[in-house]
Amino acid sequence: MKNILLLPAAITLALLAGFLLGQFDILPTEDHLASSAIVPPTFHDMRVNPASDYVDLIDPEDPEIRRLALGLPSFEAAYNFVQNEIRFAPFVPPGPVSATLQYGVGSCLGKAALLASLYRAMGMPQEDLRLVMGIVITPQGESDHVWIDLENKGRCLQQDPSGMLGRFAFDAFPGTAYVDNYVMKESFAFNDGGFALVSQLNRFRNRPVPGQ
Repeated sequence: MKNILLLPAAITLALLAGFLLGQFDILPTEDHLASSAIVPPTFHDMRVNPASDYVDLIDPEDPEIRRLALGLPSFEAAYNFVQNEIRFAPFVPPGPVSATLQYGVGSCLGKAALLASLYRAMGMPQEDLRLVMGIVITPQGESDHVWIDLENKGRCLQQDPSGMLGRFAFDAFPGTAYVDNYVMKESFAFNDGGFALVSQLNRFRNRPVPGQ
């Protein structure tokens, strides 16, 4: 029995030794290497997301969005709908928002874009709303993420309807509480009117800027 168990190991060692010593003709030929080589990317192969792709995600004029918005009594009801009724799936394409609504599933970006579309369809001014892309801390490490900044009834709120970091109340994060608790870096922000990079001076919101 011991000899039978040792036989596969002996064969493996023999093959490995032959491979290393060049005794077996199993090394790839130059022609094979040339035909299977990975071609390095060129300058023009970089994948980019135009700013307009993000801006266009927010669509308050979509008929299904407008129909749903008419049936929601408040911004808080819209928030609860997206948080509780749209399942979070990190790798689902983020748009269009009508598809997120139809299939009931969305990424953090897809859910945030849906909620922003509902807010806008319900009358929230464009200048009072933005989506922010950045890096958050999770139990598994750093992760790209999207959340919402808004102004409502004279209060600044930050919201995360995704469910990725937990389920939160509509007004759980006044001011910059969400960023202060979870965010390592804010990268860019957008709404249905425009797109902008976020200044890293925001890191010094609550303390003096070096050199000033």
